[in-house]
Amino acid sequence: MRKTLRWLLALICASVFLYITSRTVTRYLTTSTFMSQYVTQTERVLIPGKPYNDLTDGGIQARLTLSTNLFQVTLLITAAVAGLLIAKDGEAGFVLTGAPELIMFLCTGLLLLLSFVSHALYLNEISYLYALAGEHPELGRIPDVSNENINFLFNYQLLYFVAGAALALMTFFSAHQLKGGGR
Repeated sequence: MRKTLRWLLALICASVFLYITSRTVTRYLTTSTFMSQYVTQTERVLIPGKPYNDLTDGGIQARLTLSTNLFQVTLLITAAVAGLLIAKDGEAGFVLTGAPELIMFLCTGLLLLLSFVSHALYLNEISYLYALAGEHPELGRIPDVSNENINFLFNYQLLYFVAGAALALMTFFSAHQLKGGGR
């Protein structure tokens, strides 16, 4: 029974990973100006401008701070999941020796890695938009960073974080409760 439950958790983890990554790839291919221009043959994506003032800057900084905090918590979860490779209570050795736990570990690790990548891409896009606004400061405008064509990177960072944390919990449960109790 425990082995079946372990495999069920592994299947759920793999399904969550495949669902989320397929949505991301589809979204990225239809949003990126490079991909839109060369793959789907549509026009380039235009991002409307908005007035740049202290309120706009405060909103951008709050979002960047939240993104950075998510990045740091993701690092902690990644370290905890990596700890599964080392030892279990009372014994030194590898915990992830079963196929279900390896599948869960890989799906978890990849989702957390994608959260890191989304954070980096989001920071890159925001810094690029600041640079664009800095080219013509007399206009007092900045591209709208809350536009869905930019904000989706932050949304996916959050999605990867939540899904990765949930999969990490399933991995811990399987490796420490189901697998350990089934011996």
